[in-house]
Amino acid sequence: MVYKSKILGKPPIIFITLGTTQFPFNRLYKALDEALKKLNTTPIIFAQGQQGYKWQYDTITSYEILHPKKFISILKKATHIITQAGPGNLYLISQYSKVFPFIVAREKTYSEHINDHQVHFQKFIKNHLPKEYRQYIASEQNLKNQLTQYLNTIPKKNILNKSIFNKSDKNILMQRLSNYISKK
Repeated sequence: MVYKSKILGKPPIIFITLGTTQFPFNRLYKALDEALKKLNTTPIIFAQGQQGYKWQYDTITSYEILHPKKFISILKKATHIITQAGPGNLYLISQYSKVFPFIVAREKTYSEHINDHQVHFQKFIKNHLPKEYRQYIASEQNLKNQLTQYLNTIPKKNILNKSIFNKSDKNILMQRLSNYISKK
């Protein structure tokens, strides 16, 4: 299978969106840096919030903050999306992206967030996806290899809106998140 953009002479676009939190995500940055070295000159757009990671890969366009219209425009054009497991990011991706993202939860264990709500949300997502989509949910083992595999294939069609953010699942999701938060 060949990207339509490649046929039209446009390179694929990898969009990395990790939210606006002040917490670093070095575990993902390092794995991504290694995975990106194996690609040829694919444009990469990185919405980084306030992070200061120094990338080794030289075709990254980095934004500290993206205007919502620009963010949505990039989501619509991206051929690959790598994202944190934040509900806000995933909701926007569910609404505007054609491709299914690669999802990595920020974890409290690594000081990537104040709690593990993303870990719980990622588990919720994984349990509500068809099996062939679960490869896009990061696991602790071999993050670099999972990213490399994702970046070297054409992602499946985005089904987040249908599988996760439909009305009945939204109610279940909100109840589970509310229960989790009230326990802390």
